[in-house]
Amino acid sequence: MFTCRGVPLWASNLIGCSFVDAHVTDLQTAPVPFVEGVYEPIDASVWCREVIKALDQHMRKIAKGEIPPPGGYLSHC
Repeated sequence: MFTCRGVPLWASNLIGCSFVDAHVTDLQTAPVPFVEGVYEPIDASVWCREVIKALDQHMRKIAKGEIPPPGGYLSHC
Protein backbone atom coordinates (compact mmCIF):
# COMPACT_ATOMS: atom_id res chain seq x y z
CA MET A 1 0.00 0.00 0.00
CA PHE A 2 2.72 2.46 0.95
CA THR A 3 5.19 1.52 -1.77
CA CYS A 4 2.65 2.29 -4.49
CA ARG A 5 2.43 5.80 -3.01
CA GLY A 6 6.17 6.40 -3.21
CA VAL A 7 7.13 5.32 0.32
CA PRO A 8 10.29 3.16 0.27
CA LEU A 9 9.92 -0.45 1.36
CA TRP A 10 12.15 0.02 4.44
CA ALA A 11 9.95 2.91 5.62
CA SER A 12 6.78 0.94 4.88
CA ASN A 13 8.00 -1.84 7.17
CA LEU A 14 8.74 0.62 9.98
CA ILE A 15 5.34 2.28 9.62
CA GLY A 16 3.62 -1.09 9.56
CA CYS A 17 5.36 -2.23 12.74
CA SER A 18 4.50 0.97 14.59
CA PHE A 19 0.88 0.75 13.42
CA VAL A 20 0.42 -2.87 14.50
CA ASP A 21 1.99 -2.18 17.90
CA ALA A 22 -0.23 0.86 18.44
CA HIS A 23 -3.42 -1.03 17.57
CA VAL A 24 -2.94 -4.49 19.05
CA THR A 25 -6.12 -4.35 21.14
CA ASP A 26 -8.63 -2.47 19.02
CA LEU A 27 -7.79 -4.21 15.74
CA GLN A 28 -6.99 -7.56 17.37
CA THR A 29 -3.60 -7.88 15.69
CA ALA A 30 -2.05 -9.90 18.51
CA PRO A 31 -1.12 -13.52 17.76
CA VAL A 32 -3.93 -15.98 18.48
CA PRO A 33 -3.06 -19.52 19.56
CA PHE A 34 -4.28 -22.34 17.33
CA VAL A 35 -7.00 -24.47 18.89
CA GLU A 36 -7.99 -27.51 16.89
CA GLY A 37 -11.70 -27.60 16.10
CA VAL A 38 -12.23 -23.91 16.87
CA TYR A 39 -12.76 -21.61 13.91
CA GLU A 40 -13.56 -17.96 14.57
CA PRO A 41 -13.28 -16.05 11.30
CA ILE A 42 -13.15 -12.29 11.14
CA ASP A 43 -15.58 -10.27 9.07
CA ALA A 44 -13.12 -8.89 6.54
CA SER A 45 -15.70 -6.51 5.09
CA VAL A 46 -15.70 -4.63 8.40
CA TRP A 47 -12.18 -5.36 9.68
CA CYS A 48 -10.40 -4.17 6.53
CA ARG A 49 -12.29 -0.87 6.55
CA GLU A 50 -11.38 -0.37 10.20
CA VAL A 51 -7.70 -1.07 9.45
CA ILE A 52 -7.65 1.43 6.58
CA LYS A 53 -9.37 4.07 8.72
CA ALA A 54 -7.04 3.49 11.68
CA LEU A 55 -3.96 3.52 9.43
CA ASP A 56 -5.01 6.87 7.97
CA GLN A 57 -5.42 8.30 11.48
CA HIS A 58 -2.07 6.82 12.54
CA MET A 59 -0.28 8.42 9.58
CA ARG A 60 -1.93 11.78 10.25
CA LYS A 61 -0.76 11.66 13.88
CA ILE A 62 2.80 10.96 12.73
CA ALA A 63 2.60 13.85 10.25
CA LYS A 64 1.28 16.23 12.94
CA GLY A 65 3.95 15.14 15.44
CA GLU A 66 1.35 13.74 17.86
CA ILE A 67 3.20 10.42 17.89
CA PRO A 68 6.90 9.97 17.15
CA PRO A 69 7.98 8.79 13.71
CA PRO A 70 8.69 5.07 13.66
CA GLY A 71 12.50 5.35 13.48
CA GLY A 72 12.81 3.61 16.85
CA TYR A 73 11.52 0.44 15.26
CA LEU A 74 14.76 -0.28 13.42
CA SER A 75 15.78 -2.75 16.11
CA HIS A 76 12.19 -3.84 16.86
CA CYS A 77 11.15 -5.50 13.60
